[in-house]
Amino acid sequence: MPLQRSGTSVWIFAAHKTSDKLKAIMKEEGEFEIEAGSDSTYNKIDFNSNEGRIKAQLYAKRFQEKSDILAKLVNQQVEFTGRPALGVNQRQVGIWVLQATNMPAILVETGFINNYEDERYLNSEKGQQELAEAITQAVKKYKELVEHSNKTGDIVIEDNKAITDTSILVQGRPSKNIQILEVKSNKIKVALYDDGEIDNDIVSVFFNKDLIVDNKSLTDKPISFDITLQDGKTNEMVLFANNLGDISPNTALMIITDGFSQHEVRLSADLKNNESVKFVLKQ
Repeated sequence: MPLQRSGTSVWIFAAHKTSDKLKAIMKEEGEFEIEAGSDSTYNKIDFNSNEGRIKAQLYAKRFQEKSDILAKLVNQQVEFTGRPALGVNQRQVGIWVLQATNMPAILVETGFINNYEDERYLNSEKGQQELAEAITQAVKKYKELVEHSNKTGDIVIEDNKAITDTSILVQGRPSKNIQILEVKSNKIKVALYDDGEIDNDIVSVFFNKDLIVDNKSLTDKPISFDITLQDGKTNEMVLFANNLGDISPNTALMIITDGFSQHEVRLSADLKNNESVKFVLKQ
């Protein structure tokens, strides 16, 4: 019988197999080349010392975090193709090629060859191109995140519940719906609420690609801010969902005041699509 399950899975090493990762870092098993990047101190660490063992644990944690970031970015890019994305997984028995490496590592299982539709997709030029581009885009975004963290000193992590680095990830989501709003002034006041039931929605808001609300929870109390429309530009406000809350999708009510009248705009967004408002200045 053909397999009914289909889609693309991404794997990282199992957290409970940390001891195997430590052995790889400490070079107790296998022959490994150090992938330390700009961190030249890595090659000078004596991992057999007490201090070295502590540092090995820190490296294992860092590699786990970075593997998780890259895996989630790949899963997100696969979702954008419309193909079933089966998430980031940790197999209980572990995967040796992931846990026995002293570097961040992921494994992409692009599909199931014992599923007829997956087999056709994986054998097609279109399917191979789509998956290659999805993985490439994820690696490019991962590179941007790592370079950003090297400058700020922070490791940016995207988890299943909340996406925290919207400035990069927002570029990969299209706006499924664009509302047009006519206003009479270029000075706009905005109050942002959860629309309907308060269900732990977390959102970010961009105006003309600038982040103006970062990773905030929507409630019955307003998130208030001002914007100024710019002449000669397409003035657009984008709602970005950092999570799905308790009830999908994220829904927001915007009360927009232009000094002459008040407008109510309802927006919704999920982990695949943004929603936006374009402003038209009516003289």
